[in-house]
Amino acid sequence: MNKKSENNDSVTFLDILIIVLGFIGISSILSLFHDDSSKIVSKKGEKILSSPKEMEEINKLIDSKQSSEHYSEIVI
Repeated sequence: MNKKSENNDSVTFLDILIIVLGFIGISSILSLFHDDSSKIVSKKGEKILSSPKEMEEINKLIDSKQSSEHYSEIVI
């Protein structure tokens, strides 16, 4: 009777393990097809981000806009 109980527990553990691995597999497959636009940078954006001079100009523009009383949209 004890052996039958151990088999039942191991089957339950295997069922849970299969469900967890299945969930991880399905979510990883779905993440391949998920459109994550937050990671996409345009060529112009890459050029700006890689140029220290342009980044310094942008930071000055942001600082000047933030120091003023009105909050407006900053267009780069």
